[in-house]
Amino acid sequence: MSTSPWGELRRHIAAHERRCAAECEWLEAVVPEIQAAASVLARELAAACEPDQAQARTEGDGRA
Repeated sequence: MSTSPWGELRRHIAAHERRCAAECEWLEAVVPEIQAAASVLARELAAACEPDQAQARTEGDGRA
């Protein structure tokens, strides 16, 4: 018995929906981890740049 084009299309769409659902679940799990890592990196970068920023402020005040 041959498969109708509509049945084949429905199976293709269902498979696509399953893949999309799995990708969404993965993203929902990973995005908070990425955001947390980005926050840590931003804090570390700000801390690393602080001495240069402080020096630039004192030079701007004419105290250097």
